[in-house]
Amino acid sequence: MPISIPSSTLENFTNFGDLLRFLRRRVSITQLELANAVGYSDAQISRLEQNLRLPDIPTIEARFVPALGLENEPKVAARLLDL
Repeated sequence: MPISIPSSTLENFTNFGDLLRFLRRRVSITQLELANAVGYSDAQISRLEQNLRLPDIPTIEARFVPALGLENEPKVAARLLDL
C-alpha cells in the first residue's frame, strides 16, 4: 500500500488531471492498466489527465477510487472528487 499523502501536498493539486496522474503513478500503473481497471479507453484516461475531459463523479467514486487503492484514504479520495 502506498504511503498516505499529506494534506498539504493534496492542496497543491489544483486540477483533477494532475492529481489523477500522480495517483496513477503512485500505484505504478500505466494509463492502459487504469483504463482496463475502470472500463475506459487509454485515450479517455489521457484526456482526463490532460484536463480535456470532465470526470464523471459517480464513476470516479465507484471505479477509480478502488482502482487507485484509495478505499482507506478518504482525504485523498475526497480531494480527487472535489477537483
